[in-house]
Amino acid sequence: MTRPRDGQRQRLYAAELAAAARCPTPLLDGSVAAAQRFADRVTGSAWWRRCAQPTWKGDGRGPWFGRPAVPARILVSAGRSTMAGAWASDWPERRRGRWYPVIRLGMAARRQRPPAIADPWVILHEIAHHGTPDGVAAHGREFARLYLGLVRRFLGPEHARALREEYAARRVRYRQPPTLTLEQRAERAARLATHASPPASGRMLHSGTTPAESR
Repeated sequence: MTRPRDGQRQRLYAAELAAAARCPTPLLDGSVAAAQRFADRVTGSAWWRRCAQPTWKGDGRGPWFGRPAVPARILVSAGRSTMAGAWASDWPERRRGRWYPVIRLGMAARRQRPPAIADPWVILHEIAHHGTPDGVAAHGREFARLYLGLVRRFLGPEHARALREEYAARRVRYRQPPTLTLEQRAERAARLATHASPPASGRMLHSGTTPAESR
């Protein structure tokens, strides 16, 4: 499935960096075992089962054969010793007869940040990717909302307040958009049609983006 354009990715990264600088959190010891324990605390919680989306289809037969469910566990894998980044992997791994989604965490030091494998902010960021549906932008409002909730639940309200304020400062969208009734949609369409201006020439102009992408 093709995701929509990831229009607020850099703004969300900047908000996370600023919030982490304002509210540093105790680091893990940098081992895979410590990062896995932290991830297991998240995915084993009632909050995660209630708030994450059913994105995982793995079971004992293979990684894509089960019914969609909230990931019951997310495996932590260490990147190369020279790797500084982190990502939610598209390639699952099998352990003890079952398949699991994976996050890969770098072990090298990063500019202005500790190694990803020791940083709870980064671990929660990558976990949030596995709780966000495939059909939305990778760092869109659904991701940003889940990430904010993870920060509030597992780092604390002060950290969440800092992230929410940085979201606002950088115009990161995270709130659920209002649901319009049929009448409201018709009124909105009529209002847009009234204010639409014709092209300057007889040719149709096309920028290559949809109205939603240009916002």
